[in-house]
Amino acid sequence: MKFSTSVLFASTMALASASSIFSIVPLSGGSPIHMQNISVYDNGLAIGPKQNASCGVPDIGFASFFLSNATNNDVNSLYLYTDLPPRRAFVDLSEFGNSRIRFYSGVDPKPDENFKLAQFLVKDDDLFIVDYSPAGVRALGFQACPLHNGEGFSVNVDNPEFPASPSCIKFSARISYQPEPVKCLYNDIHL
Repeated sequence: MKFSTSVLFASTMALASASSIFSIVPLSGGSPIHMQNISVYDNGLAIGPKQNASCGVPDIGFASFFLSNATNNDVNSLYLYTDLPPRRAFVDLSEFGNSRIRFYSGVDPKPDENFKLAQFLVKDDDLFIVDYSPAGVRALGFQACPLHNGEGFSVNVDNPEFPASPSCIKFSARISYQPEPVKCLYNDIHL
């Protein structure tokens, strides 16, 4: 299904104005990721590498997000705070997808057969991903796994069905609301 640019723009602006804008701060004790910036890198989220973004303020080292709730329950969709097209979080919870969080415009072809639009829940200012598994509904946390190029860590879902490498670091995803949010155009997003 294709939408016009004006319809997408209007819906994104309505979503962003109805929600608070925030960044995500990883909390993980004395680990190398503790309280570092989460940025957009290689069509997903990462800790460490500099994001390839054009922002209203130079040298923004973190991504900004907002939640949209179309169903008026506690479950939300996560979007990047950006201009057109809107970018919604998806995840591949299969073993081969590594449970990495990525972004999708909704107008391009779906990324792969295991593509799943992600739903999120906030509890006590921590962000969780909601998984509807055969075992039932569960709230999953996050982990940071070393990038192959050694530049930092990818941000992945902590999926108990497919345990990650021992080099991954589990963390709490704390929401940090931004009183003066800055929009960015994320150049590393291809879908």
